[in-house]
Amino acid sequence: MKNIWKSVVVFSVSILLLLQFASAQSKYLFHIPVFPGTTLFHTEIPSPREINLPFVTSLRVYRTTIGSSLNVDTVISFYDSCFKGIGWKESVDKRVPGEPYVALRVDVFEDLADRTHVQVAGNISLWIAPRDGMLTILCEQWRNSSPDQQTINRVSMLLKTVANLAEELHYKMNRRYYSSQWIEYYENEYLIDCAASTLSDSRIVGRSDMDTEGEIECTVLTYKDSTVAHAEAERLRNQWNDNMGVETSHFGPNAFLVDIGDQRINGLIQFHKIILLLSDASGKQKKQVVTLIKELRHEID
Repeated sequence: MKNIWKSVVVFSVSILLLLQFASAQSKYLFHIPVFPGTTLFHTEIPSPREINLPFVTSLRVYRTTIGSSLNVDTVISFYDSCFKGIGWKESVDKRVPGEPYVALRVDVFEDLADRTHVQVAGNISLWIAPRDGMLTILCEQWRNSSPDQQTINRVSMLLKTVANLAEELHYKMNRRYYSSQWIEYYENEYLIDCAASTLSDSRIVGRSDMDTEGEIECTVLTYKDSTVAHAEAERLRNQWNDNMGVETSHFGPNAFLVDIGDQRINGLIQFHKIILLLSDASGKQKKQVVTLIKELRHEID
C-alpha cells in the first residue's frame, strides 16, 4: 500500500512539474504559417527604423505555386485551427458565412511575482481571392511588456561591458532602434524586451549602408523567465545548425558560436532571462566574435 501511495505522489509531482514546464513554454503568437501549396508573393514589413512601437503592422500576400484556385472554407479552416489553437479568438468583425474573410484577435496579460509584466495584443485579418489563388494576411501587434528591475540592471551592465570590450577591439558601439531580425524574435509572446546595437570597426572608413564587413550586430533579448530563454537559445542553435557545413564551438554552459562559412557567423550567450546574440553577416570576423563571447562569458561567470 505504501508503495502505491509513493507511486501516486511521484506521479503527481511529475505531472505538476510537467505542467509548470509546459506553462513556461512560448507560443509563437505572431508566426504566420504558410498555407500548403502557396508561396510568399509580396510582403510589407517595416524596417527597424520604421517600427512604431508599441504598435507594429505587417502585411503578407501568398499565391498558389501552380496558379490554381483556392477553396475559401479550406483556407479559413486551416488558419482558424492554427491561430485558435494558440489562443486567438474571433474579433468583433465576425465572418459572414461564405465570405472569403476572417478576423481574429488575441490578448495576453500576466504579472509575475518579480514584477515582470507581460502585455501583448494583436489582430489578424485574412482575405482570400479564390479565383486568383491568392490570400492576404494583415497582422497588427501591440506590446507593453516590461522586465523586472534585476533584469534591467543586468542588461544595462551587459551592454556597458559589450561597449568596453568593443572599444578594446577597435570597434565602436552604436545603439539601434531594433534588430534586423525583430519580426522573428517578436513572434514569441514571452519576449519582454529587445535592445539592438551595431559594433563597427572604427578603422574602416568610407563605409556604405550595404557594407557588412567590419560590422557585428549585437542583440540583447529579455524573456519572461530563464526557462523560456533557455528554450529559445536551443531553438536558435538548432535553426542555425540546419545549414549545410556548419561548425559549432562551445564556450561553457549556454555559450556557443555557429560558423556558417561565408554566409554568417552567429554567437550566443544565455544566462538567467537574457540572451545575447552576436552576428557577423560578412563571415570574416570570427576571431572578434570568439573574443567577445569568451570575455563576456568570463564577466558573466
